[in-house]
This record gives sequence, C-alpha cells and structure tokens, in this order.
Amino acid sequence: MVYFKIMDGDQITTVEAFEEPIYVHKQVDNEIVAICPRRKAEGILSLDRTQIYRLSGKESDSFKDCLVAVSIYEAEYSTIKMELDK
Repeated sequence: MVYFKIMDGDQITTVEAFEEPIYVHKQVDNEIVAICPRRKAEGILSLDRTQIYRLSGKESDSFKDCLVAVSIYEAEYSTIKMELDK
C-alpha cells in the first residue's frame, strides 16, 4: 500500500491509501493529462478518480491549483484517519 495525506495549504483534507496509485503528468504538446511512470509523474488520481492531486515536491504549473498529495507511512495514515473520522 502507498499512503498519502491530502493537503490544502497547511490543512489536511483527507488521507488516501492506494494499492497502486495512478500517476499522471500533463503532456506539454497537446495539454492532455496522461498516465505515466512514477518517475515522470507530477500528480496522482484520487481514489475515486475524480480529482488530480499534485505530488508534494513536484513544481507543476499544470497542477498548481490542485490539492497536494504528501507521501506518508502507514502509522501516520492511521493516526490522521482516526482524527478525521471523529
């Protein structure tokens, strides 16, 4: 599993756990968002596949207005999930 906390500025909005994240980047030539290998990725699709989250540490004009996905460990995921579920 791969765990992310989803941030809006300094605020955690949710956490998501993926068996296999869908990594994406925006193709410069035609402005299409495409699935890509992790090393080329600027973002990931949300679990419900309705949003793109910008990957933390990736400066991307394409996804600058998106929420940010920060990779975390399972223990932090569990702690945050319990807090958000209260």
